[in-house]
Amino acid sequence: MSPTQETPQSLPLDVETMRRTARVAMQYGRTLPPHEEVEALTEDLRGHLEEVLTAMAPMVARGDRGTRAWDQARALHDHARYLIDAGPGPGLQSAAAHMKALALTVHNLTAMF
Repeated sequence: MSPTQETPQSLPLDVETMRRTARVAMQYGRTLPPHEEVEALTEDLRGHLEEVLTAMAPMVARGDRGTRAWDQARALHDHARYLIDAGPGPGLQSAAAHMKALALTVHNLTAMF
């Protein structure tokens, strides 16, 4: 974002911790992590997203609608809300995929800060 574009409100967000959690969640390839780890990381990621969405709310509400930055912020905001509201699915594989989607969204949103 350029200096003239609006950025999210600067709340006391621990962006580094959020990014670290996202990296841990995204590190799993074909091997599935233990169910307890998926649950713990998913809970952390959901909490991180809630914090970021709170920080973004003023920007999304009053931002310069129709600009690329606003459109991108709104799309990421809405996608994050969708993921938070969606469940992890019936099994470990779907829960791990949901965890990774949350992690990628955290990664993308924290890039705005």
